[in-house]
Amino acid sequence: MKVLQIISGDLWAGAEVHAFHLINGMSRMDSVQQHLITFNKGVLSDRIQNEGIPVTILDESGRSHLSLFQAVLATIRHIKPDVVHTHGYKENLLGGFAAKLNRIPNIVRTYHGKSMIGDFMRYNIIELINAYLLMDVSIAVSNDLKRFLVKHGVPSKRITVVHNGIVPCNKITAHEKKILRKNLGIGCDEKIIGTIGRMVAVKDHITFINGAKLVLERLPKVKFMIVGDGPLKEKLEQYVRDLGISSRFYFTGFREDATDLLQLFDIFVLTSLHEGIPLALLEAMSLGKPVVATTVGGIPEVIKDNVDGILIPSGDSKDIAESCIRIFNDDTLRNCLSKKAQHQVQEKFILNAMVKNTFDVYKLCDSI
Repeated sequence: MKVLQIISGDLWAGAEVHAFHLINGMSRMDSVQQHLITFNKGVLSDRIQNEGIPVTILDESGRSHLSLFQAVLATIRHIKPDVVHTHGYKENLLGGFAAKLNRIPNIVRTYHGKSMIGDFMRYNIIELINAYLLMDVSIAVSNDLKRFLVKHGVPSKRITVVHNGIVPCNKITAHEKKILRKNLGIGCDEKIIGTIGRMVAVKDHITFINGAKLVLERLPKVKFMIVGDGPLKEKLEQYVRDLGISSRFYFTGFREDATDLLQLFDIFVLTSLHEGIPLALLEAMSLGKPVVATTVGGIPEVIKDNVDGILIPSGDSKDIAESCIRIFNDDTLRNCLSKKAQHQVQEKFILNAMVKNTFDVYKLCDSI
């Protein structure tokens, strides 16, 4: 089976990380040949090429929409895939239409989150065109996301839920952790509460920062870290300065070694207003990090409250602070959350399961 994946590839965020692991994992199957189209040269295209998997970069910055479509059409015509798998509404619109013109029998679309569905009429119309005309099967990364898509007109019978899966993180040594701490100016006796994610509104970093201020009123030696970049970075840095807590905060920006920094965290916090199944959350749990996360999207499908993490309402900085302080003060709770989190990911959210279930979706297309 020849599979062509299409994704923008301009960022290194959840969808790109997901695509990287899926393509890399599926390339190890003898029955599958992989090819990737990206609309931008970036981390994803570089990493996939380093794995020896063919990549076609169609730079959208110098093309009109028509020119980009023609390039996708020509690439599909040349590759002749059995399956076109798209990641995003624009990717599905262009790739799906091009696949139909080339009579490709199977078109699959993964929804990694809500995107702009429900926000703008133009995108709603595009997504309905995608759902009814330009895809055979869609993948939702959580049951919650499937319910949302059905509510907004995507046919339920065309949606299959495939939870995200991860490769276990490579653990760094105690010496490497010591060097990282030293480079960041973090003392050996200082605790770290951190989060990983692009600085965009849906991640609600403001609530994370407000929670940090409340924690510092009772635990002044704690430090906080936000790993990631994004359009709100300067605004958030200024907000931290306005609160007078900038000496306790690290904004690392984009880091290739984000999973190494994650291993310095004592607690991982996720304050998102909506999520599918966030990969950073799964990585934190796989490393045995106690987690405090909002009860939104697919997160409750991963975490049972007070079993393998602590769930809180979105926008509640007081609950973040109280939950983090509780974890620091209760060794039994902290150890239990750590062990249960690792077990949950190892049992249900591993890459091999995601790859197998996605391959099953490809085969399902033929029966529709």
